[in-house]
Amino acid sequence: MSISLGGITLPDLTPDHDYLIGDSGIKSEFVESRGSAPLIWEQERFFKLLDLVGGERTGWVEYSVLTALMELAKGQLDSNAFYNLTYDVSYQMRGSDGTLVDASLSKTLKVRFRNWDQPVIEATPLVDVLIPISTTLYNNVRIKLVEILE
Repeated sequence: MSISLGGITLPDLTPDHDYLIGDSGIKSEFVESRGSAPLIWEQERFFKLLDLVGGERTGWVEYSVLTALMELAKGQLDSNAFYNLTYDVSYQMRGSDGTLVDASLSKTLKVRFRNWDQPVIEATPLVDVLIPISTTLYNNVRIKLVEILE
């Protein structure tokens, strides 16, 4: 599985998302009516919590990638930016003759970092070092994101 977040390529982390949260604001649309009063259509916007996770033996991330992700999370606070999360999903399905066929699907989601849920990026160094270098590896990674649904 290949994953890219905001143009940064990540190792084989697993997307973990499954529930909706409401009350993220109101999406309003103004429409002019034939009368003198405008019509206002309002709809609650929803978002979906989404984490990218790696385990003890999967999804090892280098320190340089983690610092680049932290810069994206900080930059989002200033610019109110959204990022594209692209990942491939591999699965098996039954063919018309009943045999299993390998298939894949590429997904692109619009996401933001969950800066209100600190720490936004969690990771454990594979080997304890006083000062990490760019190639120091981390495991047990969790990147906290929110998928924006419109």
